[in-house]
Amino acid sequence: MVGNGNVSWERFEEQTKLDFVGDPLNSRFFLKTRATAKKDVKVVARVSRVSLHVANASPRSVAGRVGVVKYTTTDTTNLFRLTRLLRFVLQEVLGPMKTLPPSTTPLSPTQNYPDAPVLASQTDKKKKEGEEVKM
Repeated sequence: MVGNGNVSWERFEEQTKLDFVGDPLNSRFFLKTRATAKKDVKVVARVSRVSLHVANASPRSVAGRVGVVKYTTTDTTNLFRLTRLLRFVLQEVLGPMKTLPPSTTPLSPTQNYPDAPVLASQTDKKKKEGEEVKM
């Protein structure tokens, strides 16, 4: 694996798939998103894998070797790549996804809330009650 520096998308995707197909239990996928008020979105995805080597007796190998690959993007048009890769990772860890029936609700609800009812004053309420009794 590469050090802590950023790598190209192709390298990141390849390394992620290799880790999760080879050893999904010891691989971790981290996704961090930072959005600012200036419409800036920074997405950092990181994959780490712990591989245990018991053959050597050195203290470093007993604890295992941690490899990390990190990818950072500020281009929001390419976020579908991370979504696709995350789906792959979830399938490797959790098994195949079940297809859900198509949703009839829109992703961003556009509900029109009715205007708040105008509350009647206490005198109006008493008048209405009095009118109802007279009938």
